[in-house]
Amino acid sequence: MSLHWYHAKNGPEILKRHGLSDKGANTLFIGEKGMLLCGFTMRKLLPEDQYKGYVAPAETIPDSPGFYREWVTACHGGPAATCDFAYSGPLSETVLLGNVGYRSGGFDWNAASLTADGNAKAQALIVDEYRQGWA
Repeated sequence: MSLHWYHAKNGPEILKRHGLSDKGANTLFIGEKGMLLCGFTMRKLLPEDQYKGYVAPAETIPDSPGFYREWVTACHGGPAATCDFAYSGPLSETVLLGNVGYRSGGFDWNAASLTADGNAKAQALIVDEYRQGWA
């Protein structure tokens, strides 16, 4: 799978190329037969004329009361938050690596060795340097 990360004031170029807006969206999945543009509250299958009449499956996951409320409820012995550490750890890694890629011009990430293969500038941003007393 290829992941392309963008930091662009007016959205990534691929949205403009397809005449799309990033209003309400933060993710674009591109497949062999179409695309899915989505955000927290919207999902749009593209090209729209190809998916006209598509009926989405019934929702099975309840809406979140919010990340903070879920976390506090879990801390008080309630159900685990939907974004618990098993989920949010890898998500945080992805977001942080996106920032490293933005600063370094891109790289191939080797998750097994935790290295930015082929880009010394990126690797320099991924360090195990701790403040004194925190090693």
